[in-house]
Amino acid sequence: QTSSPEQQLPQSFSTSPPAKRQKLSHKSEDSTSKMTTTPPEPDTSSQSTNNSAEMSETERLLSEENLSKAFNKLNLLIQKKNDSDSLKLGENPSHTFNVSFSEEDTAIIQFLDEYDYLLFAQKPQTLETVVHCLIKECHPRRDEEQQENAAPVFSYNAIVQKLVGEMGAPWNFVDKNEESLGDLLTENGNSDLYQWLVDHGVRTELIIRALNMNSKNSLSNIINAKDQEIDHDAFLKQKLIFKDGLLLDEDGNGVMMGWERPLMEIHAAVLCQRWHERDPTQEDAPTSHAVLNVGFGLGIVDEELQKYKPTRHVIIEAHPDVYAKMLEDGWDKRPGVEILFGKWQDFVDQLNGFDGVFFDTFGEDYDALAEFNEHLPNMLNPSGIYSFFNGLAARNAFFHDVSRRVAELDLMDLGLTTSYQVFDMQVNDEEWSETRDKYWKLKEYWLPICE
Repeated sequence: QTSSPEQQLPQSFSTSPPAKRQKLSHKSEDSTSKMTTTPPEPDTSSQSTNNSAEMSETERLLSEENLSKAFNKLNLLIQKKNDSDSLKLGENPSHTFNVSFSEEDTAIIQFLDEYDYLLFAQKPQTLETVVHCLIKECHPRRDEEQQENAAPVFSYNAIVQKLVGEMGAPWNFVDKNEESLGDLLTENGNSDLYQWLVDHGVRTELIIRALNMNSKNSLSNIINAKDQEIDHDAFLKQKLIFKDGLLLDEDGNGVMMGWERPLMEIHAAVLCQRWHERDPTQEDAPTSHAVLNVGFGLGIVDEELQKYKPTRHVIIEAHPDVYAKMLEDGWDKRPGVEILFGKWQDFVDQLNGFDGVFFDTFGEDYDALAEFNEHLPNMLNPSGIYSFFNGLAARNAFFHDVSRRVAELDLMDLGLTTSYQVFDMQVNDEEWSETRDKYWKLKEYWLPICE
């Protein structure tokens, strides 16, 4: 997947970066020359030789054979830690944070400090990282003298916190089965370390943004499940496929699907609840209700919004095929409906006075969503409500938790407080039979309510 964004990728190993302390480089000594009126041409021969040697050493260290040997050494140290932990189980081993390390922990840390490139390497064949190995191999245990339902002991918590939090080991790599560190912690029932890792991921993302780093390692590039590897401008030029309860792009990616209908019903209800529950006999009862939807798709959320009879219903749609279908279905003739054909960026400066705003576009990453959100203070009335399709990193529950928290904090900076309605939402495999890929793999849907 992606690595910790603070690091730099060596040219010879694009999938995982080296450690902060660059032991693979060979620094040449400074040289001086006599002053001349014309600067001499630089001698690049030795530099070229050094670079060649450096690349050869890097390639050797990161070769499959060397990595296999190094991970085997690490596994021996992990096994030694396992054996020791078993003996010390009744002695309260280092299963909490900020405690002194055991002798076996220290041996692993020293090994990885010396061979620091391993922190960012992935195990040949399985693509596991060092931290994957620790969590997988150091199984949670229970003291035999305790009851069977006693809390498990996680003897690797402190060392994982050290490797990820201080030594810079990546928090967001996945193995060949697309299992993240968070997935493994969930399987082990280690909720404390899971939450620590979520917080670490959030901090990392906020630092990247603060430094304005445009890194491919940023979570922003994996945060929108529907839009993975989709170029928005290219998407707008594609011929779309309309089927019953299904909208696909020409590559077979699901743009919108019928299983989303129950979610859209609730999104619409949230945006129109105050309007629907108003008491017309009260002097302060609202006399109008304006809603905005960005991204029509199959029109599911707009059909639901229409049931509440808003006085103004603005729809922005950028794809010509969808726009043509809207006109064919008579959406331009519905009471109160205004269709703006084009990208939302083309109209954002004229959008204001809305009581409800919903955002669900295709082919745009989280940066685009965050950019749209920055305009919300001007779009929403003081009592207005904003919501969006929460498909943030919806292929992985751990990344979803991180990205959801990042979005919350971004919205908080804009003066919006986010709460959620949480629903069970497991989509059957049959729903994906006509699509190329699943853009939803979560068990729950966290419907955001921002006001």
